[in-house]
Amino acid sequence: MSVDLSDGEPISWFLEFSQQLRLSPDQKTSLISIRRKLRSDNDRFMERLDSVAKEVGLTLGERGGRLTSDERFALERFNKLTQPTRDSIKANNDIARAEALTLLNTAQTARLDSIMALMKRGRGQERRGGGPDRGGGGGGGS
Repeated sequence: MSVDLSDGEPISWFLEFSQQLRLSPDQKTSLISIRRKLRSDNDRFMERLDSVAKEVGLTLGERGGRLTSDERFALERFNKLTQPTRDSIKANNDIARAEALTLLNTAQTARLDSIMALMKRGRGQERRGGGPDRGGGGGGGS
């Protein structure tokens, strides 16, 4: 189990899919500005998460395999202690995402909807043992 909030940062996702969304240079510049502000706003919250993780003995990031009982306890304690911090990060991410969406025109919004549908199908395939290479269409995107 891992606790990785980088996947929750929405603006990098828009930039990663900038070609598919056919973003203009001005849109990319605006998104970079939104991302810079978001990262600045979330920086103290991310520092808090790191601090609490160390305090409870939890390693953040990717991890394979099952959790030990000590790791489960540390994760539960981490989640309890950081809920308000994680809520603040989510609120900031939601605001940034909403601001990013205002930059898209109708055609780009339709492309975004299509990309999201493909990614959801791809994740469904991966859960069932398939994946993008077996007709899932999407993949991940962070």
